[in-house]
Amino acid sequence: GIVDDLQAALSRCGAALDYPAAAPRKPHAWLPEAGWLNLICLASSVPHFRNLLDELSRGDSKWKAWWEKEAPELEDPPLTELELDPFHRLLLIRALREDRLA
Repeated sequence: GIVDDLQAALSRCGAALDYPAAAPRKPHAWLPEAGWLNLICLASSVPHFRNLLDELSRGDSKWKAWWEKEAPELEDPPLTELELDPFHRLLLIRALREDRLA
């Protein structure tokens, strides 16, 4: 169920991941390697995020602007196909901006 997916993502995704051999290449230079690895893990671990990598690849300037915000957790991410409840928002912030969870 959703709780299992969220727990799996929280425990498996993180900066210590290795780059999967079959993983898509990082689409934007501004995106940190660790963030891209986290997003790959999130997209493969949580069905709610299965289209996240495509969304990020298509919306470079919007995602970069959101990522660069001082407090992106207070803003809506530039998702076109997903709505985020508080748990999914936490997972997205954790994947891209771990510094904001401290």
